[in-house]
Amino acid sequence: ERAVRINALSSGLADEDLAAVLSGPVLPDAIVLPKVCSAVDLNHFVPKVKKLLGHHLERLHGEPIKLITMCESALGLLNLREVLEGALHLGLLGHKGSPLKLEACILGGDDFAASVGATRSSGARELLFARQCFLTHC
Repeated sequence: ERAVRINALSSGLADEDLAAVLSGPVLPDAIVLPKVCSAVDLNHFVPKVKKLLGHHLERLHGEPIKLITMCESALGLLNLREVLEGALHLGLLGHKGSPLKLEACILGGDDFAASVGATRSSGARELLFARQCFLTHC
C-alpha cells in the first residue's frame, strides 16, 4: 500500500501537500495526518479532501482513502476522545460514500515526550501513562 504523510495542518503547508497528493495520476491508499490536536483539525481536513476530489470520486473505485491520524502532544491526547467522536460524526468510521475512512491512530512518542518536557529513556517509561490513555481511547 502507498501511504503519504502530509505536513501538519498547523504548519501552513498541508493544503499544498493535499493538493499535490490528490491531483496526481495515482491516489494514495492512505494519508497520514500528523499532530492532530482536536476534532477541529478533522473538521478542517475532511472538507478540503472532499473539495479536492470534487466530482472525481470515481477515482476511488468505491474504496475510501484510509486516514491515519497521529497524536503527538499532550493536548492531542487530552482531546483524543473528541477526535474519535468527530471522526464518527464526519462519517470516517465506515460511512458508505465517504472519501475517507479512519483506519488507525498512532501515538507519536518522541513529539509527545517533547510536548510535556519529558526526557526520553531507553525503557520509555516516561510514555507509559500516555500509552495507557491512548489505548483506553482507541
